[in-house]
Amino acid sequence: MSSSAPLRLVLADDHALFRSGLRSLLERTRTLAVVAEASSGREALEAVAQHAPDGLVLDVHMKDMLGTAVMQQLREQDVRVRVLVLSAHADVPYVEQMARAGANGYVTKDRSPLDIAEAVRRVVQGEEVWLVPQPLASPLLALHERERRVLVLLAQGLSNDAIAAEAGMAENTVRNYLTVIYEKLGVEGAREAIAWAWRNRVMEP
Repeated sequence: MSSSAPLRLVLADDHALFRSGLRSLLERTRTLAVVAEASSGREALEAVAQHAPDGLVLDVHMKDMLGTAVMQQLREQDVRVRVLVLSAHADVPYVEQMARAGANGYVTKDRSPLDIAEAVRRVVQGEEVWLVPQPLASPLLALHERERRVLVLLAQGLSNDAIAAEAGMAENTVRNYLTVIYEKLGVEGAREAIAWAWRNRVMEP
């Protein structure tokens, strides 16, 4: 894909009027192009298989299956597509479930059109974007200053050796910190830790 080519999207939501409005919003940016729409989870899977888009904008609740089921099938089929969840639900369990399923971002439908379009663009271009409230009882409180620093660097995309250089510690120490961080956050690895960090706005001051 050339630098001037629009990013190709599939929109999956069971409300036709919402899809139509979202399509108009995204395509006005001129950097995003909707190649297919889907009103069900099955249609979403078929559209992704047919069009091989750069990104999938997915609702949590489809009329035939949950968004987590769509994500699971994409993973089982080893489909490489960036996924932004766009939902009316901001409840922590929904966010947690989609993060664990492998989503790259989560935005609620009550955000401004500018926020939504920007989140879609950023996710499809490789970022993690979680514009949802932070849980009140956050495991972040259990992280010591050095552990939080390592988590921030990880969320910025740094490798273990780069984190070691930036934080002034040995790479083995970084690995030990990450093991502790994963345990405290209740995640299974770097991908989930990065998603957790963005979802809980660890990057913000």
